[in-house]
Amino acid sequence: MVMPSLKLLILFMLIFGHLVLVYILC
Repeated sequence: MVMPSLKLLILFMLIFGHLVLVYILC
């Protein structure tokens, strides 16, 4: 069984990375 915390951590990293990209471009 896959750990839900790991999946949630990856999702958080993707969202955080997207926010950083938007902050740099703007």
